[in-house]
Amino acid sequence: IPGGQTQATFEIATFAVNDPTTVILSARRGTAVAEAPLRVVRARLSNLTSDSSVVGGNSLMATVTLDGPAPATGATVQLSSSNTGVATVPSIVTVPAGSRTKTFMIQTVRPATTTSVTITATRFGLTRQKTITVNR
Repeated sequence: IPGGQTQATFEIATFAVNDPTTVILSARRGTAVAEAPLRVVRARLSNLTSDSSVVGGNSLMATVTLDGPAPATGATVQLSSSNTGVATVPSIVTVPAGSRTKTFMIQTVRPATTTSVTITATRFGLTRQKTITVNR
């Protein structure tokens, strides 16, 4: 802490974790020690994006995004479609270690009539949805 000051700001580097973890930060001046807990949380699902429409029979690219980097083991995200007869997605995608995004394909078939399908992504109970229109 600079002379004449009572506090200082500094950056703390953390690593991606699989499970929430609490670490203890400590500061020492002479014989006085101060400690404070710091909770490091796992990356959360922040977004699910794709184009809004596609002609049936074509594929559509979509991306899941985390609010922080995936841990060393990667971050799994569960996917589902509200109408698998028209649009299908992989049941799980894994965001690679250190990355924040993973792109996947939505496969479609040509429906009898234009159909709306909701794609859902879930990670640790947090859900993001994207509704697409599959055109005839």
